[in-house]
Amino acid sequence: MMYPNMARIIHLRGRFVTAVFKRFFSPTSSLDPSFGLTKEQIAFQNLALNFARNEMAPHMKTWDAEEFFPVEVMRKAAALGFGGVTIREDVGGSGLSRVDCSVIYEALATGCVSTTAYMSIHNMCAWMIDEFGNSEQRTKYLPSLCSMERFASYCLTEPGAGSDAANISTRAVREGDHYVLNGSKVFISGAGDTDLYVVMCRTGQSGAKGISCFVVEAGTPGLSFGRKERKIGWNSQPTRMVVMENCRVPAANRIGTEGQGFSIAMKGLNGGRLSVASCSLGAAWAAMEHTSRHMKERKAFGQPLANFQYLQFKMADMATDLVASRLMVRTAASALQEGKPNAVSLCAMAKLFATDKCFAICNEALQLHGGYGYLKDYPVQQYMRDCRVHQILEVANAVPAPVPPVVDDVPAPVPPVVDDVPAPVPPVVDDVPAPVPPVVANAVPAPVPSVVANAVPAPVPPVVVNAVPAPVPPVVDDVSAQARHPLQAARAQALHSPLQVARVQALLVWQLIAVLCYQSK
Repeated sequence: MMYPNMARIIHLRGRFVTAVFKRFFSPTSSLDPSFGLTKEQIAFQNLALNFARNEMAPHMKTWDAEEFFPVEVMRKAAALGFGGVTIREDVGGSGLSRVDCSVIYEALATGCVSTTAYMSIHNMCAWMIDEFGNSEQRTKYLPSLCSMERFASYCLTEPGAGSDAANISTRAVREGDHYVLNGSKVFISGAGDTDLYVVMCRTGQSGAKGISCFVVEAGTPGLSFGRKERKIGWNSQPTRMVVMENCRVPAANRIGTEGQGFSIAMKGLNGGRLSVASCSLGAAWAAMEHTSRHMKERKAFGQPLANFQYLQFKMADMATDLVASRLMVRTAASALQEGKPNAVSLCAMAKLFATDKCFAICNEALQLHGGYGYLKDYPVQQYMRDCRVHQILEVANAVPAPVPPVVDDVPAPVPPVVDDVPAPVPPVVDDVPAPVPPVVANAVPAPVPSVVANAVPAPVPPVVVNAVPAPVPPVVDDVSAQARHPLQAARAQALHSPLQVARVQALLVWQLIAVLCYQSK
C-alpha cells in the first residue's frame, strides 16, 4: 500500500538535497566556512587560505612522497603570524583567540594536513611555555619559537603509557642545580629535526601529582633519537623515539613547579584537541571541494555523476557532518577561551566528533572518486591518510569515558519490553522444522549490470510490495508443534503479529522509496 503523500515527500526531499548540492560552497550558503565569523576572523581565514593555496597545496604530494620536512615554508607561515598564534604579543606572538586559531588551522590544512598538524603541535608547546613559564623562560624561548627559527616537539607518550598519561615512567632526579632524566618517549612529531623538547617526567609519587615538565634542548648530552618511523600519513613531519640516558637538564628549564607537569600537559592538550579537530575540518573541506569538481566532470551512464540524486544525498550528508563538526569545534574553542567550566568536556567532545566525522567524509570522498580516488595522483587519498591519525592522537577516540560507579543494593534498570512481543528463539533441533520467515521480495533477483563504483547506483529490480510469504512445511507428526514446542509456537505467533507485519510493511515502503528515487531521474 502506497501512502498518498509519500510521492510528494520523496519529491520534496529530492529537491531539497539537489538545492543543497548545487549551492555547495556558495558564499551565501551556510556551508561557507566563514559563516558566523567576524570581519577580522574572515581576514585571518583568507590569509591562511591564500598561503595554503600558493605555498602548501602545490607541494603537498611531493612532501608526502619524499617525507620532506618543509622548514622554510613553515618559517614563511611564521612571518605571517602563524608560528605563535595564541602567544602573547610581548614575545613575538599574535595574541589571537582559540576560535581564531581554529579558523587558521582549518584553512591551512586545506593545503597540507600533515604540515599544519605539526605547526599546531609547535604552537601548543609554545603556549605551554607562555602560560606556565616564568619571565626568563618566556624571553629565552618564545621569540625564536614564534618566528620558527627554532622548532619544538611535545613529549608525553611512552611505550607503556599512551592515553593513560598519568602512568608515565620517565624519571627526573634532582642533583644540585640539575635534573637527571632517564626514560624514553615514542611517536614524537618532529623528533630529531627540532630544537626544543617539552618533556613530561616523573619527579615524585606515582600518579598525576608526581609529574613535572621540562624543556630539553637539542644537543644536550644523553639525548638521542630512534629511527625515523614509516607512517601511513603525516609524512611531511618526521616521527621518532626520544631517548634520555642520564640526560642532565638545568633546574632552570623546569616549567612550573614540581608536580604541576600533568596539569600543564592536560591543559595543553585541551587546545591540542581543538587544533587536531580543526586540521580534520580542513581535510574534509578540501576533500569535498575536490569531490564536487570531480562529480561535475566525471561521467557515468551518459551523464555527470553530479546528476545522480543518490550521490547528491551522499554529498548532502557529508556537508551536514562537516558543518556540525565545525560548529562543535568553534563552540568548544569559544568555551576554552572564556574559561567556561564545561570547556574540557566540550573540547573532548569536539575532538571525538569532528575527527570521526571528518575522516568518514574523506573516506567517502575517495569512494565517490571511484578508482581514481585510490591513485596518488588525486589528493583525496592523502587527505584521508593524513587525517586518520587524528582519531588516535590527543587521547584515542577508542578510549571510553569513565563509567559511573555502581551503587550497591540498587538494581540495574531493566530494558523495557517492546510491545510485549517475545524475542525470537533459535529453532529447536528436532524432527519438526522451524517456521520459515516470510519472503520480502522476489525470490529470484533480476540480473544487475556491472557497476563502475560502489557509490554509483545500479538499476534496481522492481519490488513486489504485497509479498506473499512462502508456505510453512507441514508438521510430520500427529502432535502439533505448539504442543511439543511451545516456544516455537510463540515465535511463530510473534512473526505474524500486527507489529511484525507493520515492520515488514515499513521495510517495503522504504524499498519502494529507493526505487522511486532512482527512477525519478
